[in-house]
Amino acid sequence: MKSRALAGEFIGTFTLIAAILSASLANHSQADGLLTLSLLIGLSLIVMTHALFNISGAHFNPAVTLGLVASGHFDTADAVGYVIAQTLGALAAAALFIGLLGATGTVPLEQTSALINGYGDNGRATLLITGLIEILFMALFMIVYMGSTSQNAFEGSPAIAIGLGFALLYLTASQVSSASLNPARSSATILLAQPSTWAQLWLFWVGPITGGIIGGLTAKWLFDE
Repeated sequence: MKSRALAGEFIGTFTLIAAILSASLANHSQADGLLTLSLLIGLSLIVMTHALFNISGAHFNPAVTLGLVASGHFDTADAVGYVIAQTLGALAAAALFIGLLGATGTVPLEQTSALINGYGDNGRATLLITGLIEILFMALFMIVYMGSTSQNAFEGSPAIAIGLGFALLYLTASQVSSASLNPARSSATILLAQPSTWAQLWLFWVGPITGGIIGGLTAKWLFDE
């Protein structure tokens, strides 16, 4: 079952990152591009959460995994494997995307710049603002995730709440900063970036993971019996 869970996290994260990267194929205005990207993220999360929740819990995000560890809802011993599987799934999607672009030449890599996470000169907000947004909105998403999957959750599919919840939070955060809310996603899209952005990747691990832990502990207090 453990190998199936790791495979589920790899497949789900691969699909999520592939959907994110495909958004760069649409040459829209910034507002339309963010809306398209948010909808693709939301739809991919709905579909893959519905398909794989009973296999792996459908984390698809290291910050979610570590938030669940902090709340006592996931085994610490399994967390490392989950984070590795998620990151490898994201990197595989990015490698495939770069390979397809190189083979077809249909989209210049410069068009993917909006997908790359950064701050200051490489983003729309300062380090402090970007970090605070990563923490706050990831914490809110953990509340959505744990609330919709708790035993006393409102009757309905948690996949819809998770997918639409993340899409809403991502779209809102993206109005201010170069939002990620997923360290695996940032690690994948950084492959498309200039070297000056690589040194900023740490923030898009520390911020979401901090938010995931805060959100996990808050959700534990809110929802646990």
